[in-house]
Amino acid sequence: MKSTARLTALSALALTACRQPEAGNTAAATERKVAAPATANAPPTAFSIDQKNAQLHFAYAWPAEAAAIPALADRLRHEMALARTGAVATASDDFTARKASGYPWFAHELTRSWSTAGQSPGLLSLVATTAVYTGGAHPNHGSSALPWDRKANREVKLDALFSSPSSLAALLTGPWCKAIAAARAGRRGGVASAGDPFDECPPLSDLAIVPADSDHDGRFDRFRLLADPYVAGPYAEGDYEIDFAVEPRWIAAIKPGWRGEFEVQPQ
Repeated sequence: MKSTARLTALSALALTACRQPEAGNTAAATERKVAAPATANAPPTAFSIDQKNAQLHFAYAWPAEAAAIPALADRLRHEMALARTGAVATASDDFTARKASGYPWFAHELTRSWSTAGQSPGLLSLVATTAVYTGGAHPNHGSSALPWDRKANREVKLDALFSSPSSLAALLTGPWCKAIAAARAGRRGGVASAGDPFDECPPLSDLAIVPADSDHDGRFDRFRLLADPYVAGPYAEGDYEIDFAVEPRWIAAIKPGWRGEFEVQPQ
């Protein structure tokens, strides 16, 4: 699931295709690391690129588990190219506007790092953190989840793993609302403001929901729910991350063909 309507601008910046920078406009970019293509004798390795110049710091990374799947690696590479061209264009336009108006310049930043939250024979679960700064009062960041169906060789929606499309929401909404209320009360010292939208329970559609394998035994034993800044609270409260252990009734709600990818979390 995607993060939040409140981070629409972040997503648009990361995924908009525009132009590359003109020669001479910025300092030469430096590339920290790019994974070499896999060969018959060399397994895929993690991919990482880090480029910085006077206008933009751009970095992207994904783990070896993603690099080992050509279709997934191609998708991430395409996503990276779109993100870079969009970020370059935004930084270039802002630089030109600020220079013309005499406003101070602050270099932009766009970084995205994918990591592996768990993997089973049939499912690879990736989670990303994207950080964006476009010269405002503070940077922002957001989370993304990408479950990959190894057998079908494509992304799969979490809802599709369940016998009913509404099962995931039915299982998680109640526990999530109770847990986020407790977590917010802890950070706020038990103080709540009447009518404050940040006292409402954010819908699951505003979260990144990540299947995770906590004991790394090749089966998923928890669902990790990630709420970015402005989703469950103001920016100053930061992120909220809440894990829910897989229960027997949850496995029963999963389609038979996917049940073997999950397990009840050991107590």
